[in-house]
Amino acid sequence: MTKEEQRQRFDRIVFVLFGICPKQEQKKLTEEEKGKNKKLTLAIQKLSKETNENVKVKKSGGDDK
Repeated sequence: MTKEEQRQRFDRIVFVLFGICPKQEQKKLTEEEKGKNKKLTLAIQKLSKETNENVKVKKSGGDDK
């Protein structure tokens, strides 16, 4: 087996086991997909920030004994 064949075999095994595509096979994201990903990321950050603030309020409010 040549180095290239070994690399391809390894990439296939990794993909089957972990679902990870090797870098050379990953498609380039279009501008539209990048925009969607950015919007999702921002929405997740906003939700996690709000959740963290709510948790802090609940924790500090329940300590009056």
